[in-house]
Amino acid sequence: PFGAVLAGRMVPSQLARLPRRAKQALAFVGVGVLACYLAGLGFGAAQSPQADNEQAVIPWLEAHHLTSGLGLYPEANLIVMDSGGRVAIRDVVWQSNADAPRAFESKTAWYDPRQSYANFVLTNGADQWGMDGGGPGVLASMITRSAIAALHAGPPAHVYHYKTFTIMVWNHNLLNDLTGKPTSQSGTPCASDCV
Repeated sequence: PFGAVLAGRMVPSQLARLPRRAKQALAFVGVGVLACYLAGLGFGAAQSPQADNEQAVIPWLEAHHLTSGLGLYPEANLIVMDSGGRVAIRDVVWQSNADAPRAFESKTAWYDPRQSYANFVLTNGADQWGMDGGGPGVLASMITRSAIAALHAGPPAHVYHYKTFTIMVWNHNLLNDLTGKPTSQSGTPCASDCV
């Protein structure tokens, strides 16, 4: 808002000094830019809505009685919201030296093994660059190695693959295996020497 106010004060006086041809050229360019924005808006509005990738796994998890687990922020956020809280994925910072609860938009009780239970790790091979720090499948494979090694949970009892998801299930509460201190940082997943 302050930039708009400053531009509103500065631009008219600067425009008044320009020759008539320059004003016309600027007006033409402005109309062209506005037309491009409107075309982009129209194109975006005309596209059919895309289903949320995370929604696909919710019925599968519920059918297998997997309602509380660990994962990344995108899955934690979207699955909990899309399931109406029936499936709870808790965000964990996956690191090579220790895995820790992510103290960002979360509650301490979610990570307290006396109050909560989590027996699986969910990864999504379709995660994209920008949101989670890795290309398609890269981050999921890092977490898979990291989860098995750094959680000190031993090998999972079952590993399932559903669409783009890998679900690793243990027969105990994984919250007991989180050894790091809660952090608000996203963390860097284990990229080498994980296993």
